[in-house]
Amino acid sequence: MAAERVSLRLLLAFLRILFPDSAGATQSYGPVDISSLLPSNECIPSKGLEISHPGRLTLVSGNGPCSPLPTEERLNSRQILVQDRARVKLLRSMIAARHRRSQPLDSSMVSSTPVNYGIPNFNTNNYIVKVGFGTPKRDMNLVFDTGSDLTWIRCLPCASGDCSRQRDPVFDPSKSSSFRDIPCPSHDCSAFKSSLYKQSTTCGAPSVCDYKIGYSDGSTSGGSLGSDTISLTRTISISLFRFGCGHDTRGNFGTTSGLLGLGPGNASLVSQSAALRLGKSFSYYLPSRQSSTGFLSFSPEVSPDVKFTPLLNLYLRSFYFLHLLEIKVGDGKLPLSISPVDTVIDSGTVITTLPAATYASLRSTFRKAMANFTTATPEDKLLDTCYNFSDYDVLPAVPTVALVFEGDVQVDVGVSGILYGTDKSRLCLAFAANSRADDGSIVIGNKVQRGYEVIYDVGNERLGFRAVERI
Repeated sequence: MAAERVSLRLLLAFLRILFPDSAGATQSYGPVDISSLLPSNECIPSKGLEISHPGRLTLVSGNGPCSPLPTEERLNSRQILVQDRARVKLLRSMIAARHRRSQPLDSSMVSSTPVNYGIPNFNTNNYIVKVGFGTPKRDMNLVFDTGSDLTWIRCLPCASGDCSRQRDPVFDPSKSSSFRDIPCPSHDCSAFKSSLYKQSTTCGAPSVCDYKIGYSDGSTSGGSLGSDTISLTRTISISLFRFGCGHDTRGNFGTTSGLLGLGPGNASLVSQSAALRLGKSFSYYLPSRQSSTGFLSFSPEVSPDVKFTPLLNLYLRSFYFLHLLEIKVGDGKLPLSISPVDTVIDSGTVITTLPAATYASLRSTFRKAMANFTTATPEDKLLDTCYNFSDYDVLPAVPTVALVFEGDVQVDVGVSGILYGTDKSRLCLAFAANSRADDGSIVIGNKVQRGYEVIYDVGNERLGFRAVERI
């Protein structure tokens, strides 16, 4: 095994001589060990990243070997793409509705939601963090999402049998000395609900502030709003944190305990922590390898060399908008003629989707640079440019891809963000075209974000990228 590793290193060094990054007409990454782009059954924690700072907590992919979820709950690549397509479809509808300031959304696309529309689908394949609730603290594994505001967890008593599926013990408010119901009617109830996308005017019984969230797959979480202490890291906790105590959860929530909402709205964790020394800032690092761990950080330390791009239209709530100026592929540029408000960065979407004309240009340039490789049949209509690398252990070169944002911020996408797949026989370009030809919006998925710490300085309305470990 040691001899094989030495041979591979020598081969990689030799290929770097033959295929330097700037070789030829098209700039390229390479060479790349293909096994580093594929899923692994072994959890390999990222050394020092998640434990070196007291304000960080470990973040893992719900679909990787570090996941606390059972193996049978993890999705195959086709299921991931099907869910991703559904999420993007409704996310675009929600963005369009917010631009129009219209309520409600198309009722054929979402279920009834008396208080707030949830994320397009509750995908346990997203990234998961463990946080504590109550006094004494009870740890909960939650899906974290930058496209949602309200945090909620399953609570006793349960009106449905769905609580029995939860991996963690279900939270019992009666055993937390710091838990308080939010009454209805009350100022806190009305103020909290008015900060959500759709307000409910009814009160639950007996006189508690109720909520209900629906998802596009038919899943729902309903219950009452309460407040308690949330323990985020070893050194950071928030008292009187308002969240949903889910007594009736039905659908595809799997064995997770709920959701951690990191959107920009007033109900989110970000806004509720603003009064503390945390300010309105957080960051996350999504590892390049699904088999590694990342981190979620609150009040992150920012090095002077990090460049920031403006966060736009935060008044629209629940989504983070950026101004993408251009996309670079190899040594070419793909200019974008879209409105700045039409680019959203999303932690829960996997594949980055582009206007049809922009994607066609990207695909054409990419295919020309990859003309010497054998193509493969896509397994899903979302991705249409795939290759069979079965005869390779090392990929000599892949054309570079970079996203350029306002403020002279360039994100060089790693190879693990450019190619998507689960085995060498089918690795695909990890970008896709919008389903409608007239759709000019862009959704920046988490695939291109991997290998970077993404810093959300919401208080100063800006977002930055710091390269950590890109493959």
